[in-house]
Amino acid sequence: ELNGKTLGILGLGRVGSRVAHYGAAFGMHIIYWDKSRKVFNGERKNSLKELLRESDYIVAALPFTEETRHTINKRNVKFFKKGSFFINISRGKVVDEKAVCLAVGKGILSGVGADVLEEELTDFRKSALYLYAVKHPEKNIMITPHIGGATIDAWRKVFSLAIKTILNNY
Repeated sequence: ELNGKTLGILGLGRVGSRVAHYGAAFGMHIIYWDKSRKVFNGERKNSLKELLRESDYIVAALPFTEETRHTINKRNVKFFKKGSFFINISRGKVVDEKAVCLAVGKGILSGVGADVLEEELTDFRKSALYLYAVKHPEKNIMITPHIGGATIDAWRKVFSLAIKTILNNY
């Protein structure tokens, strides 16, 4: 039942904008937090704290930079709306997983979805969220591999674009 719920999006770039459109299609109220002042048919929040307090579902769609490292951290997980759900589709290091585990353990978050992990490029089995999910299978944590673009159609598009780029530049 997403209709009437509030979807908070961290980062309104290409992916975040697409998520916003999907949420709107389900009748969700869209709010977002982005460093740039993008114009979107949603409500821009001036602070992350404000977005976390108001959102039923929070989707992180930020690029990873040193500036965005641990955007979700121990200082701000306390601002998540009680009972909300957090979904990370950006990059693992945008989120301090230990802080998210703390929020799940305290009952602040009702669930977590992660398409990425902090340690996904080294050894995902060392990731705090992965270890917590294994230790607490009763918690509502879903982790999927970051392979959304690994389809035949997606590969055709990638290879086609690569070939066109090469041919146009040589």
